[in-house]
Amino acid sequence: MTHLPSLVRVAPPRRLFLNSALVLAATAPGCKSPEPMMNPPSGARFALRSGDAKASVAAMMRAAIDMQHNGEPLAEAMGRDLAGYDRSALRPDVYTDPATQQAKPDLVGYSSAVESYEYSKLMMNYLSFESGAGLSLMYGPLLNPTAQTGMAAIALLRSRVQALALASRAGVDMNGPWVIVPAPVNNPLNLLGFPGLWPQFAELARFDTAIEASGNVQRGCSLEGGYGASAGSKITVGDYECGYNSLHIARERAELALHTEALGNAAWKQALWVINYLQLAHDTSGAQWSHIAAAALDQVGKVGNSVQADNNDGKEKGLPGTYIGASDLEGFQALLMTEQIDNKAELLLRRLVSDGTSLVGFADSAAALSYDYQAPLRFFPSQFSVTEQAGQGGADPQPTAYAPLAQESTLASLSSLLAAYAEAFALTDLTNSSVGGSSTVRPVFDGDPFAKDNGMPDGEATLHDRSLAVIKLSLVNIDRVHFDSASGALCDSATVAAGGTVSRTRRASASEAARVISALRTGYRALTAQLTLYSDATPDTLVTTTALDGTSLRGVPGGVALASRIQQLIKAQADVLRTRLVDASGLATNFYDFAQGQGDSQPTRIESQAAAVVGLLDAYLATGQSTYRDLAILAYDVLEKRFHVPALATYRTTLGVDDAFTWTPERFAVVQSALSRMYVLVASRPGGDSLRAPLEARLARLNKLVLNGWDDANDNGQVDYPGECVKPPSGLSSGLMLAERALTGELGSDQGALTADRDRDCVVEIDDAKRAAVLGSSITLAPMLASPLPATSTLGAAKQ
Repeated sequence: MTHLPSLVRVAPPRRLFLNSALVLAATAPGCKSPEPMMNPPSGARFALRSGDAKASVAAMMRAAIDMQHNGEPLAEAMGRDLAGYDRSALRPDVYTDPATQQAKPDLVGYSSAVESYEYSKLMMNYLSFESGAGLSLMYGPLLNPTAQTGMAAIALLRSRVQALALASRAGVDMNGPWVIVPAPVNNPLNLLGFPGLWPQFAELARFDTAIEASGNVQRGCSLEGGYGASAGSKITVGDYECGYNSLHIARERAELALHTEALGNAAWKQALWVINYLQLAHDTSGAQWSHIAAAALDQVGKVGNSVQADNNDGKEKGLPGTYIGASDLEGFQALLMTEQIDNKAELLLRRLVSDGTSLVGFADSAAALSYDYQAPLRFFPSQFSVTEQAGQGGADPQPTAYAPLAQESTLASLSSLLAAYAEAFALTDLTNSSVGGSSTVRPVFDGDPFAKDNGMPDGEATLHDRSLAVIKLSLVNIDRVHFDSASGALCDSATVAAGGTVSRTRRASASEAARVISALRTGYRALTAQLTLYSDATPDTLVTTTALDGTSLRGVPGGVALASRIQQLIKAQADVLRTRLVDASGLATNFYDFAQGQGDSQPTRIESQAAAVVGLLDAYLATGQSTYRDLAILAYDVLEKRFHVPALATYRTTLGVDDAFTWTPERFAVVQSALSRMYVLVASRPGGDSLRAPLEARLARLNKLVLNGWDDANDNGQVDYPGECVKPPSGLSSGLMLAERALTGELGSDQGALTADRDRDCVVEIDDAKRAAVLGSSITLAPMLASPLPATSTLGAAKQ
């Protein structure tokens, strides 16, 4: 049965394919230097005191996951038709109703559907394809199992890239359209067929975002038929959109370290987009289709195939020739990210598992799937150093050894891995009719280009079984390593000593409590074939069986079914939130120390308060218990009363600290998620009408100020440029988003005139920013008004 029959369900958003295929989005090079910022105008509320422009991958990708969910899906939940936004418009923040053609300002809709959503994609693309900020896929343990070096390693990756390009029709001949097939010979600037493409299989934990993006607007580099910001028209863009050589980081200065949470969050984000891109297939004209006849599935993606797709409505069919993905570029990127996710799983299982003393790994996925509560303890340490040797013959640097930096397991790491490989498993699960069982996804895992699985958790050499193995190891150790039976809580971290002795911190934080509830829900929905692209805001359905029930489950606490144990863990952590981390008034504490029997004595930080809202609402979706929802509303009321500062039209980030507001990607994302969840699950329900406008205003201001660095000092809803751009210290951007590219309107020129910030939204394009289009690690905003006034609640009748 379904838990919440009365809960208003938000329909899954229609995939906006208009303008979506350019996953490489950008700005045009050759732009003049950024226009000098004026002094803040009279009445300006903020100046940027400091910031960190380095990228922290775990934090950035954690934010990117939430920003995707709070992007197009939220805009549709607010009643917007996604076709009403023009990403290439000279003036952003405008919504044109497709039905009436009436245009109006729409800060919240545009900043959600376009900016938050596309920024999240830009970050993923930069890590996956463009930066070199990781371990090169040419040494992926599945792609290169014998650790070949030099030209042999290059040839393995080149062959795989070419095959994936053909299956998606991103590469059909020497003209592309995206990947040259066959790849050029002896061209160091184009080893793989796409200039500068540098795919990774394991992302580094942190890197310097400084780049020297090419400064030339190329007439030969354009985006047509929907790849840029205006479908159907030719758009000239920066040449780095069609070649990535100038986007690479200075990798020789990078710290060679892997964080398990970063690996998990990167894979989670990648898997979300793979599901997104594979919802449709395309024909030789680029037309998109949602259905393929069963008898033709094995021919989809084959060069020269004559398959005609359709929409399963009997009305029309596509042209002969059907290929993987919603477009040639999206299909190619989906396949390449799938390759990265798969190789990452193999690395995790074979090389990054410890017994508390040294790295031992599993022999294969079958061995990992046999792991249970009574097996010798094996776990993923949270951090690793990497040893590399220089690449030979033009090959990338080659990883040769890994070593744990500490024998520590963190709940954040396991949450990220569980959710990531739950999404990946859904892609391969034929029983999930909306994802792995879809006729547009099945051709990907039918033996070409990825191995076919028999559907059982029996250790085949497939993404299906490797995903299940990572899920199982993560899920069992969330319980076995982190669950403290005396307190009934999942603790944030634990150390493991020789012989498998576990020492827990006995501390639970609000942020990680909310995140693990989300991850457990994601795992539960995937293992029970309920997971769809944006099903996180819909209630879970009670089931009794999971896809792991055919594996050993010895020692499950209480001897219950795995499905029941997952539900128990969700409820246990939800109760920790309800009884220990949030008081009766709705105020959260940063953490609760069970050893000391008390909460944190320090002032509450905004990420803790917002996480309480998110975690309690997720608990409501998982259990149907209204007590969680009611307390979430109280927690939101505290967010409004005690954190929001009307005089500054934003939130303080720590209670009692009003001279500096520091924002990180995690803080931004969890506050955005709290507002989004409140909109979907409270404001859109009967009695919540009065909340909609305030929530939209809060979301718009959060997105525009923290991401973009636009301080709308006169509250007129328009950027008075450049005076309202928060003035940054030298070398920093105005907000957390360091730069923009074509997907959000930075085309590099306007009617032939070079520009640095074409749409004048306070985020400059990458060749002028000299930074990648990613989130920095932090910004600190200094209020310029004295004595901020206390906020008041806006909830009113919605609490009833």
